[in-house]
Amino acid sequence: MPFDLARSWGILVVLSLLSLLGSHIAWPALAANAAVLLLGIGKARLILLDFMELRHVPRSWRAVFAWWLGLIAATAWITPLWPILWMH
Repeated sequence: MPFDLARSWGILVVLSLLSLLGSHIAWPALAANAAVLLLGIGKARLILLDFMELRHVPRSWRAVFAWWLGLIAATAWITPLWPILWMH
């Protein structure tokens, strides 16, 4: 068990550094936002499964958490486009 948490912690550190790097690269804004949000979903999933010990709950609950994370990320990604989409 401690090895799993240490491995998860190491992955979280790498994902955090990649998020920091992704936010400073000169990508188009929507691509950079998508990359950082996907890395954030990965980090949130690791925290939920390993540190909150939800890895052992029924698969249906894990699916609910995965959909919730996806909904949050999609909302955060589409929000800057909202004024552009509704101007016409």
